[in-house]
Amino acid sequence: MAEIKDIIFRGEVDLTNCASEPIHIPGSIQPHGFLLGLDKDYNVTYCSQNISNYLEVQPQDILGKNIGALTSEEEFHRLKNYVETFDKDQSPAFVFHYKGEEFNMLLHESGETIVLEIEPFPDGSMPLPNLYAQMRNFVSFMEESYDLQELCNYIAVETRKITGYDRVMIYRFDYEYNGEVFAEARRDDIEPFLGLNYPHTDIPVQARELYLRNLMRLIADVNYVPVPVLTLADANEDKTLDMSLSTLRSVSPIHIEYLKNMGVSGTLTISLIKDEKLWGLITCHHYSPLVIPHYTRLAAKLQGYFLTSQIAVRETAEEFRLSVKIDNHLDELMRIVSEEDDFINKILSSDAILKVTNADGVLIVNNGVYHTKGNVPARESIDKLLDWLGKNVSRQYFYSYALSEHFGEAASFSETASGIIYHSLGRSPKNSMIWFRTEKEKTINWAGDPSKAMIKVMDPQGHRLSPRKSFELWKQSVKFQSQEWRRPEVNAAIRLATNVENQLYLLNLKREEEKYRKLSERLQSANEQLESFNWISSHDLKEPLRMISIYSQALAGQFVESDEEFLRNASYHITEGVSRINNLINALLEYNRVGTVKASYNTFELKDVFNEISSIFGPEIQKNGGELLIKNIPDKLVGVKVLIQQLFTNLIQNAIKFRSPQRPLQIVVDAEKKDDYWQFTVSDNGIGIQEEYAEKIFKVFQRLHTHEEFSGSGMGLAICKRIVDLHQGQIWLKGDLNVGSTFYITLPVEPVMPL
Repeated sequence: MAEIKDIIFRGEVDLTNCASEPIHIPGSIQPHGFLLGLDKDYNVTYCSQNISNYLEVQPQDILGKNIGALTSEEEFHRLKNYVETFDKDQSPAFVFHYKGEEFNMLLHESGETIVLEIEPFPDGSMPLPNLYAQMRNFVSFMEESYDLQELCNYIAVETRKITGYDRVMIYRFDYEYNGEVFAEARRDDIEPFLGLNYPHTDIPVQARELYLRNLMRLIADVNYVPVPVLTLADANEDKTLDMSLSTLRSVSPIHIEYLKNMGVSGTLTISLIKDEKLWGLITCHHYSPLVIPHYTRLAAKLQGYFLTSQIAVRETAEEFRLSVKIDNHLDELMRIVSEEDDFINKILSSDAILKVTNADGVLIVNNGVYHTKGNVPARESIDKLLDWLGKNVSRQYFYSYALSEHFGEAASFSETASGIIYHSLGRSPKNSMIWFRTEKEKTINWAGDPSKAMIKVMDPQGHRLSPRKSFELWKQSVKFQSQEWRRPEVNAAIRLATNVENQLYLLNLKREEEKYRKLSERLQSANEQLESFNWISSHDLKEPLRMISIYSQALAGQFVESDEEFLRNASYHITEGVSRINNLINALLEYNRVGTVKASYNTFELKDVFNEISSIFGPEIQKNGGELLIKNIPDKLVGVKVLIQQLFTNLIQNAIKFRSPQRPLQIVVDAEKKDDYWQFTVSDNGIGIQEEYAEKIFKVFQRLHTHEEFSGSGMGLAICKRIVDLHQGQIWLKGDLNVGSTFYITLPVEPVMPL
C-alpha cells in the first residue's frame, strides 16, 4: 500500500509574523464538509481525512484511484459532464448522490487540480431562496433610499433576516484599511458596534488579498478541530494545495483566537469590491456555532452584489451633487480670469474663490507678491511652507488634510493650515496658489485601544503574543487635521489654478510682445539710419569712381591715334575696373535691399509675374531659336510679389547667360503642389555645372568663370537664396556638365508672416 501523508503547514505563526502567514495553503479544512482533489483523468490526488465521516470509505481506499469508484457509473458521468461544462459564474452547485444521500458539492480549480468541496445539507433539505422577492425588495428600497448609509442599513437588516446571524455589520475601510462599522443590524440584547473603528492590523494584507479573490468566507464553529488534507507520499515532491478559493479552507489560528476573544462562535464574511479594491465587508457574527445552507449563503452573497452595484453609484451621486455646487463657483471664477486683466484681485474679491474648494483661506503668489483672502498663516509660516514645497514636491500639485504628517513644522500653524491644496503657477512655488483649511479636531471611537493590537499572555509554553482581548470603547482625539478634501474640490482647484497659470503666461507674453514691439521700433530706426549710411557710402564711393571713369575715357580718346599702345591698354583697363566696382556696389545694395524690403506678404496673381517675365525675355530667346515654356504654375501665391518676380527673373537671366553655343536654348518653368508647399523647377539645357559646385554658387561673390568668359558680380544666385529664405523655403541645384541645370525651389502654400 502506498504511503499517505498530510500537507498541513507546520510553520511557526504568531503575531510577530502573521502578516506573512501563508493562509492560502493551510493544508487543512473545517470539518462541516470534506474535500477531494482530482487530476485531469479524475483520479483522486487529495482527500481530507474526515471523508469516512460522510462516506463509507477511508482516505487510503480512494487516494490514487478514479473518483468513479465512489459511485455509480451514471453518477460519475453526471459529475464528469458537470466538470467539463463548468462555468464559475453560471453553473449552480452540483448535487452529489451517494447511496441514497444527497450532498451539496462546490467546484473550483487550483492549478491543475480540480477541487471538490462536499457538504451535507445542514437540515437535510435544500430550500431555495425566493430570489425574485429578494431582488424586488432591494430595487424598491433602492429607489426610496437617499444616501449610501441608508442603503447599507437596509442591506444589514435584510442579510440578517436571510441568514439568521445574531449581528450583521457593513464594515467600511479607509485608505489605510482601518475599518469602521458603517451600518449594523443585531439582536436587541447584544451591545452595538455601530460607529466603532478597528485598526488595519485586525485584517492583515494577505487576508485582504484573499477577500478580493474569494468573495465569501464561512467559519461555522471557531472551536473546530482542523481536518488534515492527505495525499500520496512522494519522496521527490513537497506537495501543497492552494486553497485561496476554498469554502472549507481552515482558518488562521491567529484569527480564530481573535474571534474567541470577541466571544464570537461563527461568522460569514462577504467582500464588497469597488474599482477592483476592497471597499468593505458584510460581516456576520453568531454567538453559537452556525452552518447555513449553500443557497442561503448565495442569497446573502447576492445582498453583497446588490450593495456593490450601488456603492460607486451612490458615492458618485454624492460627488455629483457637490460638483454641481462647485462648478457654479468655478464658472464665475473662470469668467473673471478670462475677461479681466487685473483678474487676481478680482477673483480674490469674490466669495467663490473659497467656496470653489470649501476652504477657509487662499493665497496666490505671483512673482513674489502675496495676495490672500480669508484665514491664512502668517507671512513667516508661508515662507517656510513654500520653501518645503519647493524642496519636497516634484509634482505640479499636492494636497493633504494632515499637512503636519508630511511637514512637521506645519503643526505650529495648524490652526490655519492643517490641510492644503497646492498648485504651482510655473516652475517655482514662488508662483503658486494654495487653499487652506483650519484644524478640525475630531474623536475616533475605537473598539479597543488600537495601540494594543497584541498583548502578552502566559500559556504552558511560556509568554507569547496574542490578539487583543478588549474591545471596549476607546476614544482617541485626533489633532492637526482638517476636514478631508473631496475629489470635486481638488479637481476644481487644479482646473482653476491651471487656468490662472495659462492666463498669467498670456499676460507675460503680452508684456514681452510690448517689449519686443518697442525693440522693433528701435531696430527699424536703426535700419533707416543704416539705409542712409548705405546711400551715403554708395554715393561717396561712386562719385570718385565716376570722376576716374570720365578722365580715363578722355585719356583713352587722346591716344586712339597714337602709337602709345601701352597707355591705351592701361586706360581701357582702368575704365573696365571702374565698371566692375560699380557693378559690385550695385549688387551689394540689391542684396541688402532684399533683407530690408518693407513690403508685407500678400496673395498675388503669379501669372502676372510670369507674363511680365515672358514679355521681357521671350523675344530675345525666340530670336535665337530658343523657347521659354511656363506650365503648371499656381494661379496665386502668398509672399512679396516684387521679390518673387526678382527670384524668377534672376534664374531665367542665369539660364540665358550660361546657354550652350551648340544648341538652341530651352528654358522650362514647372510647378507641383506637395503637401503644404509648392515645388518649382527652372530647367535649362545650357552648359551645366559640376555637382561639387552646387552649394558654392549660392554664396556671395562666388563665381565659377572668369570675367572674360561671363560678365557679372557673382551676387545673382545669392540674392535668389536670400529671397527664398525670407519666404521660409529652400533652393538647390542639380546640374550635369554640358547637359544643363535644374533649380529646385520650395515655397510654403501659407507662409508664416515674418515679425
